[in-house]
Amino acid sequence: MIPEIQKFEYVVKDEEGEVIGTYTSTDVPPMKGDIIDLSKLPDWEAVEVLGVTMMLTDQVNTVVLKVRPAETLRVA
Repeated sequence: MIPEIQKFEYVVKDEEGEVIGTYTSTDVPPMKGDIIDLSKLPDWEAVEVLGVTMMLTDQVNTVVLKVRPAETLRVA
């Protein structure tokens, strides 16, 4: 038996909590602090993950990401 590849429904929100887009992927969810590529969403590129919330059910695995553009990061 071939194991089923797990799909995640991603909901991406900005720092204010506004939804900026959604997508489906088999990628493992990122962790807080990761820099990820969101070029699959219009007008977005690299972002820093500020928070990750996962809601797993038998039918749908939803991951909510709170992000901010990576280029706004300050260098210490």
